[in-house]
Amino acid sequence: MACLTGIEPVALNSGGLRSIQLSYKHARQSICSKNNFLSNNKTAINCHLTNKILYAIISHTSANRKDMKLGKLYGVGIGSGNPEYLTLRACKILKEADTVFTVISQNASDSVSKSVVEYVKPQGKIELLIFSMAKNKTDRENQVAANANKILEELEQGKNVAFATLGDAMTYSTFGYVYKIIKEKHPDISIEIIPGINSFTTLSAISQKVLAENRQTLHVVPSFKEEDIEKIEFPENSTTILLKTYRTRETLLKRLQKEKEEHPGLEIIYGEHLGLEGERLAFSLEEIKTIPETYLSMIMVKK
Repeated sequence: MACLTGIEPVALNSGGLRSIQLSYKHARQSICSKNNFLSNNKTAINCHLTNKILYAIISHTSANRKDMKLGKLYGVGIGSGNPEYLTLRACKILKEADTVFTVISQNASDSVSKSVVEYVKPQGKIELLIFSMAKNKTDRENQVAANANKILEELEQGKNVAFATLGDAMTYSTFGYVYKIIKEKHPDISIEIIPGINSFTTLSAISQKVLAENRQTLHVVPSFKEEDIEKIEFPENSTTILLKTYRTRETLLKRLQKEKEEHPGLEIIYGEHLGLEGERLAFSLEEIKTIPETYLSMIMVKK
């Protein structure tokens, strides 16, 4: 008869054990057996007998959960995709973490973020996560929750985990979604955020256009529907960053053409695949119109 740590074995007759039901956090697993006794030091086990009604609750869970030492979580911004843009701290964490999670697009064979992580030759394993781009909000939320649980599984084993995300870890980042779930489930967990170079500061540097200075304001529009384009404002003495423009490129360019006609001094800077192979800049609407739409692209508007 098997024995749980610190608990004497319970004698069970061969006809008695009908089921062992495990519950650990949000997951439930039912295991049926007559002669096998399953032990799990993280779980409360209910043993139900038919011949002799014995109800044994082994709750070693609560004590163990209190003593459980969680690993540390690192949110690591890895820049726009060029591994040479990594900070020294990011390199150190990615190299030393037990597990590094990063993102891959659905149906893709590789990912930019994975190649950046591999550049530092990490000692731990690399795990790829898919974040749903579905229009249905529930589908997206379910995918985020599933990914957060995968990360939690590693942390609850005492492993130090890094989440590598393109750009900055706290600016329009996939890390922000899982961060909130993990923090809610484990408020006392140790978390460190390593900032990264985001896409629009990269565009500013490569195009050699000052992002903002003195009393100028900076506006970032992360995404927008086609019907919302006319509502986008370009205030005087400001810089506006338009992300994910590939979704509504044609309508957006018409809107920018109208703005340019009303304000001839308007500057428009387009960038794609910044710091990567295939990097491209354009400084006129006429040139931008000739460039095929692509995901890793944005437009800076200076007024």
